[in-house]
Amino acid sequence: MTGDVMDSGMERVPPQDLAAERAVLGSMMQSDAACREVIEILEPNDFYRPAHATVYALICSMAVVGDPVDPLTVIARLRREGEIDRVGGPGYVQGMWQEVPTAAHAAEYAETVRECAARRALIEAGTQIVQMGHERTGESGEAGERAVELVRAARDRGRALRDEPLTYLDDFLAAKDDEPEWVIPGVLARWDRLMLTGGEGSGKSLLLRQTLMRTAAGLHPWCRARIQPKRVLLVGPVLV
Repeated sequence: MTGDVMDSGMERVPPQDLAAERAVLGSMMQSDAACREVIEILEPNDFYRPAHATVYALICSMAVVGDPVDPLTVIARLRREGEIDRVGGPGYVQGMWQEVPTAAHAAEYAETVRECAARRALIEAGTQIVQMGHERTGESGEAGERAVELVRAARDRGRALRDEPLTYLDDFLAAKDDEPEWVIPGVLARWDRLMLTGGEGSGKSLLLRQTLMRTAAGLHPWCRARIQPKRVLLVGPVLV
């Protein structure tokens, strides 16, 4: 009987690492850099212990608006929101900060937490698939499609967040746009298309020919500047 229970996996504890979860939160209370690293890796529901998820969500909300994050500020915010007792009290929060060996390894702690969460998601998907197989409701093909969706969701858990890391507003504003590969500087970039419109006899063809001639001669068509000469091709209209 015992062997059957163990083989079915009913007594197994879901993958989790509470020490790594505490280390993540403690690191975030020690270092602003750790906060930025961890936020790009984890979501609140990646934590196995709900109290840890609560603390993490609160720290993230403080960090993204630039509020100071340390044990005192976190405890004060938890008190204001009525969550301090539910997460274990001030001593528990202070202890997470004190027991971290080094905040420099925050990303590694976070990856451990994320890996456990991904495995729990896979177990949950498998459990749902087994239940669907036993229910015998609906078409088997539909159940199979749903099973594929569940497995894909477990596989891709958090992938978008990791593939596209967060960009902070000050970094975004400070970043410069990439310089395009100009054919005619400031006018036409490679793979771009320039369209001229106007009424009949307004000079479209003349402007086009002058632009091409000056570009081929190494002269900017619209200002007094030298440019790298380009090879050009003019295809005229077909007269019927």
